[in-house]
This record gives sequence, C-alpha cells and structure tokens, in this order.
Amino acid sequence: MKLLLLACALGTLSLSAAVTGEWRGITPATNSTTHKTHTVAIYANLTQNGNDVTGTAGSEGNQLPIQGVVFNGTSLSFWIAEGGGPGRTLFQLNTGGTDLVGFVVLHTGQRLPITLKPVKSGGN
Repeated sequence: MKLLLLACALGTLSLSAAVTGEWRGITPATNSTTHKTHTVAIYANLTQNGNDVTGTAGSEGNQLPIQGVVFNGTSLSFWIAEGGGPGRTLFQLNTGGTDLVGFVVLHTGQRLPITLKPVKSGGN
C-alpha cells in the first residue's frame, strides 16, 4: 500500500513542470500604424511554490506583475496590464518540456506564438 502511494505521488510529481526561473522568448508583432512586422523580446521571472506561481513578465526594462495565474502542472496562464492601463496581455503556455510554449494574446485579440526558454546563468 505504501509503495502504491509513493508511486502515485512520484507519478504526479513527474507530470508537473517546474517554472521557477528566468525565461526569455521572441515573438513576431505587427505595428498597428505602419503594419510592419518586427520581433519583440519577452521576459518572465517566475517563482513556483507548489501550484502557486508569482513573478513578473513583459519586455526588457518593463516587467509587470503577473496576475490571474492559473497553473495546473502542465499549463500556465496569466496576464499583465499593458503599460499599467486597462489593456491586458494574456499568456497561455504549456509546460510539458524544458521550454514554455504557447501564445501571447494582446488586448486587440492578436494572438502571437511564443516559446520562452530558460535563461542560463552567463546569458542566453
């Protein structure tokens, strides 16, 4: 019985990805005025404690607190306020591998693909 409980607990742990750390990714974006496409670097600094995740996300030099966090071990979603205003940027990420892969959804409804990779010490 104890062995069965241990096996179940270990199985649950192996399905849950660790998201603590610094993450960086690049996503394409289109300027709403010029309609030109460019890339935007996105950063996230996350801390996980069980299923609770806190931290910041945004562009370099403009990190905002993450809010509305939902983390179930294999997917993570949260939002940040755009420029401190009423607009929100939603992050919808899968945590199944070594990267966080998913979408960034802007307040305009534009859905941008993103892969956030862990930032290794010494730069990435």
